[in-house]
Amino acid sequence: MEQKSYVKQLKQKIADTRSTEEKKLLQQQLNAYIERIFIEHRIQRQKELM
Repeated sequence: MEQKSYVKQLKQKIADTRSTEEKKLLQQQLNAYIERIFIEHRIQRQKELM
């Protein structure tokens, strides 16, 4: 649940930001965070299948 709220916060910050440079940085941060979550879940599933 904590992950969902963090993603929502980042999305809200992106929506509220007027600066295109800041939006770009926040979007990169969001993408990196989601990618890390995806990789963690994939590793967890692989461990469960072993």
